[in-house]
Amino acid sequence: MIKSLVLYKNNIVINDDDVTNSSSNVSIASAITAWSRIVMSNYLGDPTIKIYATDTDSIVTKSDLPTSNKLGEFKLEKVCKEMTFIAPKVYGGILISGESFVKAKGYKNQIAYNELKELLDHNRILSLQHTKLYKNIIDSNIEVKKQIYRLQVTDSKREVVYENDKFVFTRPYLIDNRKVIMNQKKNYNILKPINIGE
Repeated sequence: MIKSLVLYKNNIVINDDDVTNSSSNVSIASAITAWSRIVMSNYLGDPTIKIYATDTDSIVTKSDLPTSNKLGEFKLEKVCKEMTFIAPKVYGGILISGESFVKAKGYKNQIAYNELKELLDHNRILSLQHTKLYKNIIDSNIEVKKQIYRLQVTDSKREVVYENDKFVFTRPYLIDNRKVIMNQKKNYNILKPINIGE
């Protein structure tokens, strides 16, 4: 329950016993994501399911999984003949219909799928310009700014492996005595660029 709101611009403290409604509930959000992890773990730990990528509530796979339109169950979103994964929440593909798509977190404009695939080349960077809205609560305004959005293969969560200057797969980082050591194990293929038809 919120009892005091502070307006920092004028150092005014507003006491309001009626400010009890919130548009979010952390415990409910935590329970939903925890349930998602439980459901996902059934599939992530199954060696018979070949997984290409995963996120909090989704799996990209060639395997047949049970689907439904019920809340809390898997829904089949897309069937692709080719997909490319560049970084967490940055991916694209070609649907069975031949239509291509690209999703890049934080970038709202369109990106051509071929441009995304070119990022598989070592040290390739795609710089795009877009506008973003920045809100300033203190000054009570919203500012529109042009910004460069840079796309590239990232190693922020997993080690990136290149062969012949082409991104081929990622593998988990190994940490020993608080230092990252190279993982020489070769059989990781999660986030590997794939052709679903293979």
